[in-house]
Amino acid sequence: MPRESINSLEQLNSWKSFEYPFLWLSAAGIAVTMIWLPLINAMMCICFLLLWLYYRRLHFEFSFLLVLWISVYLITAVSFFYSENRSEALRILQLKLPLLVFPLIFASGINWKKEQIRLLLLLFSWSVGIFCVFTIGNALLLAFSSGNIQSLFGYKIIPFKFVYASVISLFCVFGTVIQLYDLSRKKQIRTEHLFLLLLFWITLILLSNRMGLLLSSIITIYFLFGMVRSVIMKGAVAAILFTVFISLYNWNNTFREKIQVITNLNSSQMIQLDENASLDRTWDGLQLRWAIWNCAAGAIKKHFWIGTGVGDAQQTLQQTYEQRKFYFASKYNTYNAHNQFLEQWLMTGIAGFLAFFLYLAISLIQSIRNRRVFYTLFLVVFTAFCFTESVLEVSKGVVWFSFFNSIFAFSDRGE
Repeated sequence: MPRESINSLEQLNSWKSFEYPFLWLSAAGIAVTMIWLPLINAMMCICFLLLWLYYRRLHFEFSFLLVLWISVYLITAVSFFYSENRSEALRILQLKLPLLVFPLIFASGINWKKEQIRLLLLLFSWSVGIFCVFTIGNALLLAFSSGNIQSLFGYKIIPFKFVYASVISLFCVFGTVIQLYDLSRKKQIRTEHLFLLLLFWITLILLSNRMGLLLSSIITIYFLFGMVRSVIMKGAVAAILFTVFISLYNWNNTFREKIQVITNLNSSQMIQLDENASLDRTWDGLQLRWAIWNCAAGAIKKHFWIGTGVGDAQQTLQQTYEQRKFYFASKYNTYNAHNQFLEQWLMTGIAGFLAFFLYLAISLIQSIRNRRVFYTLFLVVFTAFCFTESVLEVSKGVVWFSFFNSIFAFSDRGE
C-alpha cells in the first residue's frame, strides 16, 4: 500500500475508530476488485450485503432522490412481466441488482468518516493504476514483437478480454478526478499523485478513447487552473496539453483517424442504412454509433410508452438492424444502444427514461448548488459516458456507479 494511504490509516487513531470495520473492509474489497475479475467483485458485493444484514441496519432515511432512483430499478423490474424472453430478463435484473441494494444500504445510516471514504477512493485509483501498468506493459510487448510502433495504440492492447475499453477509460477518468481532487485539497503535489495521473493519461492515450481524453483534459485544466495562480504557468499548462494532443495526432494513427472522422463528419461518411452498405469495410466507433442510435430511435418509436421489456431490448435492436439492412450489426455483431438514455427508454418506456433522466438532472443541480465539487464531477463523468456507452448494461459499470453514487448521494458523509 502506498505511504500516503498508510499515513491516512494512522490518522484514524485506531482500528476501533471505524464504524463497522468489517463492513468497511468488504467495501474496500469491492473498490479494489472492481476492475478485475467480475466473479471476485460479485463475491465481495455479496459479503458486503451479508455483513450489513448481520449488523441489522434496517432503519432507512428515505428522500425524494432515493425514491426516484429506486424507482428506476423497480420500473425495470415491472417490465419483466411483459418481456417475452424471461430468462434474459432475469439475467439483466440480477446484473442490475446493485442499483437497488447499494442505495438502500447506504441510506440505512452508515456514518463512515470522510477519511474512510477517501481511503476507498484511493484504493480504487491504485487498483486501476495497477491495471494500467499491465495494459501499458502489454502494449509495449505488442509493439516490440511486431516491430510496429502503431501496435502501441488501440483497444487490442487490453491484456484482459473481460474488460471493455470504455470501462477502462471511464475508470481512468474517475481515477484522474480522485487524484486531482486529493491534490487540490492538500495543495501539495506528491509523487503518488504524479505517478497515478501519468498512468491514467498514458493508458487513455494508448487506447485513444475520445471521450476519456476529452474529459480528462477538461478536468485537468479545471483543477490546474484553479490551483495555479500565475498566468504564465496557466499558459504553460495549456501549451503542454496542446503539445501532447498535436504529438498524439502526428504519431498515433488510431487517434488521427478518429479525429479525422469528426472533422470530416458528413452524411457521405456515415453508414447508409436501408442500403446494405455496412459490409466490406472498417468503421470508426462514431460511425457505428450514429447508425446504432438511428436504429435505436426507430425501435423506441415503436415501443414509446412502455418499452420492449427488460429482456427483449437487445433482440428488438437486432431485428431493427436487420430491417434497416445494417448487416454489420445484425449478422456479425451484437451491439447494444451505446447510449444509456436510449437503452433505458427502449427497455422501460417513457417512465423509466424520465426517472433515470430526472434523477441525474436533479442530483447534478443540487450538487452544483451545494458546491460539492467531487460529486458534481462524478455525475458529469458518468452522464458524459452515458451519451456514448450503455454504462449500466455491464456489471462493472453497474457496480461502479451504484457503489460510489450511493456513498456520495445517500450516506451521511458523502463528498
